[in-house]
Amino acid sequence: MVVVVGRKHAGPLIVILLIVLLAAIVLFSSLSYKDLALPREIFASDAVELVGVGKSSISHHLLGSAYISQSESPFAFRDPAGTFSIKRSVLSASDHKFAFTINSQGFVKSLADARVSFNVLSTNGYGILVLKLNGKVIWSGVPESGSRIDSPLALEPGLLQEGENVITILTTSSGWRVWAPAKYVISDFSIMEDYTKKASTAIPLNLTNEDVETAMQDISGRLVATLYSTTPSMGKVRILVNNVSIWEGVPPSGSSYRIFADFSKTLTQLSESNLVVFSLEPSDGEDGNATGQGYFIDGIEVLVFRGENLTRHQVVDFELGGSEVQDLNEGRLRGEVSFSVSRVMKSGNISLILRNGNAEKVLFQTSPPGNDYNASVEFLGGDVVAGKNSLVFLSEDGMFEISKLRIALLPPEAKKA
Repeated sequence: MVVVVGRKHAGPLIVILLIVLLAAIVLFSSLSYKDLALPREIFASDAVELVGVGKSSISHHLLGSAYISQSESPFAFRDPAGTFSIKRSVLSASDHKFAFTINSQGFVKSLADARVSFNVLSTNGYGILVLKLNGKVIWSGVPESGSRIDSPLALEPGLLQEGENVITILTTSSGWRVWAPAKYVISDFSIMEDYTKKASTAIPLNLTNEDVETAMQDISGRLVATLYSTTPSMGKVRILVNNVSIWEGVPPSGSSYRIFADFSKTLTQLSESNLVVFSLEPSDGEDGNATGQGYFIDGIEVLVFRGENLTRHQVVDFELGGSEVQDLNEGRLRGEVSFSVSRVMKSGNISLILRNGNAEKVLFQTSPPGNDYNASVEFLGGDVVAGKNSLVFLSEDGMFEISKLRIALLPPEAKKA
């Protein structure tokens, strides 16, 4: 059905429409923006921000290798022949060989700085006495009759091997003296561990001032090393930094064992000059004999975890209008900041500060108990100004990842009890 309105009826209809329009204006004018658009998010971000140490790095300090042993006397591979003779001329030669077996990588490494020991009972001095290990010359000389040789050996890496090794003892030719071969008579020949090794070994650890000043508090450094047992019997190994124990244990026998030992700069009183000590405590075997225990410690390295660019804060700016601040002041609105501490990287306190250009207020301060810690805090009109305001996340002693940050205006009835 179509209704046609004539001109004579148009006037009253217009009046009715005007009355309805005025009523709507009056009704909507009684409602403020806050009734129509609350809660209102002023700022929202799911980005992960770092609060605490702004940048981290690791400095590496190589300390080499060490050996610790409870042996009362150095372990030696002794030639079972006892006394033997060698000779050589252009017409004939007679060398001497003996084999020994190394049953662990620990011995391979500990014998890398071994010593050779033997007696020269007699010689005519016509040739040079030569010692070879697995075909490689490791010592040579022209010792006199009646002399005792006790000399360190600088063995190349990889020359000794796990399993069988062969020592060859020979002399060079007497040359034109074809009727008189060069000759040596030798006794008590042995290859032995360096007898200067002890049950405790100290290694200096020198750091830079930057290492010390910027090292993180809780876990300042980590000592990394590989232990090789040199004997079937085992003992307790202890590692100390500046006389503070950072690791102790009994590594398994007959195999390599990787150590990771963390330490704090506060507990160890870390400075530019430090001392790392490896010690071995005896662990009696079934026969009650604690001698012979030993470990070769290789690849010793100290890592220092440093925090650089120590700004320790994150700043978030947001703006408010004059009417919003007025409503906050008069209690018609309240402000709320919510966030999540998604990860505690280093324990400590975290603070939330609100700055408005003229003043600042600590809204929140706590030590988060763990990851995924959610928090919210309220701010009022007196805490903010019309225009730019700033939230500052600050930590003087911890490191945290902050996420899910929200800044919102809420009606007062939404205030939590």
